[in-house]
This record gives sequence, structure tokens and C-alpha cells, in this order.
Amino acid sequence: MNLQECAKESGGNLCCLSVICDLCWLLCPQNAPDRMQETFADSRVYMGGFTAQNFFHMMHPYDLPGSVKVINGVHMGGVSAAVDKVATGKLPPNSFKFFSGAVVWEPKQLEREIKAGCWYTAACSRSLVLKPCLQLPTPLWREMLLLMGGKYFEVAQDAYEGDEISGE
Repeated sequence: MNLQECAKESGGNLCCLSVICDLCWLLCPQNAPDRMQETFADSRVYMGGFTAQNFFHMMHPYDLPGSVKVINGVHMGGVSAAVDKVATGKLPPNSFKFFSGAVVWEPKQLEREIKAGCWYTAACSRSLVLKPCLQLPTPLWREMLLLMGGKYFEVAQDAYEGDEISGE
């Protein structure tokens, strides 16, 4: 299921959809589209969230036919074009990130959770969003909070009480 299909399935009540970027396992799951298993056999699949398990998507830096721009330099979708370009050697397979599952909020739910301090909003860069997250010395979510500084640095520090943060 892609972003557009997920929105249609929700009956128009979909307020916001997100993918988690730093939990991972090996190879494409059973719900991967045709030809993807073969073309991206060495790729990792990140857990995109807990609420929309039938959601399967990929994120990449290319403006491919069928893809949707997320931020400058980051697109989602365009599976057929990606498979064709990688299979013919025109694009490297390791420049794609795959997600199974998503986080979906009801209308106004995410806004309430942000106000309650459950989530933080941040500007992001292509290099952070597309960063491979295997065996990082610091989890991606923590790295982002550290980069944001101030109270977010403290949140990152408190999340690992007793663990040293480099640069202190």
C-alpha cells in the first residue's frame, strides 16, 4: 500500500501519516511489490510504525515517475521506475530506504500530542532523513535531538541516563 492508497482507505479521515526512520531488519517483507525482492535483495527494511502494517513504501533522493516529494531532495514512491533504474544499473540500490508499517493519526490527534510534548517537530535535511541507520554510534532520533540543542539536548541526555554524550 502506498501513501495515496493509505489515504483513500482511511475514508478521507487521515490527518497525518509518518514513518519511523531508524528501526530495521534484513530484506523485503512479504508485502513488498513485485520484482522488489529480486532487485533490492540486499536492502534493509525499516519499521515505519505500528498502526498501518499493510503500508510498504520506499524513500529516496530521486524525482522518479510516480514518486511524491516529501522535502527538498527526498521523495517517496515511484516503485516501478526505481526497480527499472536499479535493475539496469542506472541507480544504486543502496540509495533507497524501505519501510513497512506507518504511524497514522486521526484528525487533530498529532497536533494534540505535539502540544502535550509527546512529539517534537524539526526541520530536517536529506542527509539525515536518508541516512542508513544500522550500527550507528547514536540512534538517529537521539542524534536529531542533539543537533537541535537546548531543551532537546536535555531530552536526548535524559533518555539515556548515565550514558555519556560526546561533546559534553
